[in-house]
Amino acid sequence: VDYIITLHDAWWICPRQFMITSKGKYCNQYILDENKCKKCIGDNFEYTKRQYELSKRLKKAKLLLAPSQFFADLHNVNEVSDKKVICNKNGINLPLKMVSKSISNKIRFGYVGGNTPIKGIHLILEAFKNIKDNDVELIIVDNLINLGSHSFSECMVSDITNCKIVPAYNQDSIDEFFSEIDVLLFPTQWKESFGLTVREAIS
Repeated sequence: VDYIITLHDAWWICPRQFMITSKGKYCNQYILDENKCKKCIGDNFEYTKRQYELSKRLKKAKLLLAPSQFFADLHNVNEVSDKKVICNKNGINLPLKMVSKSISNKIRFGYVGGNTPIKGIHLILEAFKNIKDNDVELIIVDNLINLGSHSFSECMVSDITNCKIVPAYNQDSIDEFFSEIDVLLFPTQWKESFGLTVREAIS
């Protein structure tokens, strides 16, 4: 059976998926150093076996697609396959109509990145704990609410003056969400493969 592989993140070249070290910091590699990667996961055999098995699948794929030219280049420079990785840029839906901003007496900051230091939520929570103004609001999207669970708990934001946690938007409600925030916060520390949320916000 012919198959295509889509390279959404660094999973095929990084056992930690997002090129974040065990210390929680971006590794800043472009041409990957195998020795650094082995030290990062602390298991030479596991790393070698993993890369060998994944390399076999990559080489047998009919086509390799990346969501941006940057990510295609990253995989090509690391020679994941004898095939050239092709850029197949993610699509976004443009707003259905001119979105009118909702009026508020607060400056509304929105965060759409998940509860992970990779996306920088710890920096946002720390910053907003020091803001006591009533004219500032933090709106956090919790992508697990729609699945009957929670990524953020109320106690995590209990010492932030104005904060609300909302369910993830979908393609039907995306315009409404972005019309109700003034600033998108996106302090990701890894080099995003596409940056979908930022592009949606700009549009």
